[in-house]
Amino acid sequence: MKRYLLAVPLLLCGAHAWADPAAAVAATNYEIGLTGGDTYVSGNRASNIYDINGRATFPLATYLGAALSGDYGHTSIATNPFPDSTTGGSWAPCTVRSDDLDAGMFMRNPSFGRIGVDYGAGQLKSQCSATFVDTGTDTLNTRYSTASAEYYFSTVTVAVARSKVQLEAGNGLDSDTLTASWYPINDVRVALAADGLDLKDTYHLDLEYQPEFLDNSMSLLLNYMTQRQTLATHTISVGFRYFFGTEVDLLTRDRNYR
Repeated sequence: MKRYLLAVPLLLCGAHAWADPAAAVAATNYEIGLTGGDTYVSGNRASNIYDINGRATFPLATYLGAALSGDYGHTSIATNPFPDSTTGGSWAPCTVRSDDLDAGMFMRNPSFGRIGVDYGAGQLKSQCSATFVDTGTDTLNTRYSTASAEYYFSTVTVAVARSKVQLEAGNGLDSDTLTASWYPINDVRVALAADGLDLKDTYHLDLEYQPEFLDNSMSLLLNYMTQRQTLATHTISVGFRYFFGTEVDLLTRDRNYR
């Protein structure tokens, strides 16, 4: 997958496209969310996860915005996720806690597109006797960065992102992601994504619905992810997001507030 397929047209059209004085972020806004799901291997549940996350997005200048986000995750690993393996018995059950903080800055014209960078840090901590291969301890610290670009059609958004995760002992994980999002109506988003490089053969299907009868203050989430490598995994998760003080449709929210 080529990197930043859309960055060049975004920049080449800069002088004309960014002439519109529309703000990168219409107003400071906040959201909080909760998701939970299960991962399956060979038809058996390998892990269960829930995640609590929050985000604040605010304008810095006419075309410039910024965001701060954080999340807390809790993963329960099954006693024996691979019952057909020849490892000699069941694994001890274990849980892993994760914490992440992220800061980002972006330029956006709501009628054209968005380019941005994010930087974050996180920590994984085992709650059992298991240790991480990278450190030999029950704790693994990570740093990550992402550069992204989006282009807006009338009801479709095409986005590319390049991400790098740096592990504590120096090992790294890189990925390119291509995402196409479609809004059949202004309060529904259907997104398909494919990852490459170290996360090759990873695909996502996301559905977000913002019911109008809830005054456009909450959205419902459904996600399916599959990764087909040595072992094929399938993850299904559901959740919701609550938005503070911005009662707008989902299409407007994604292009003017997030």
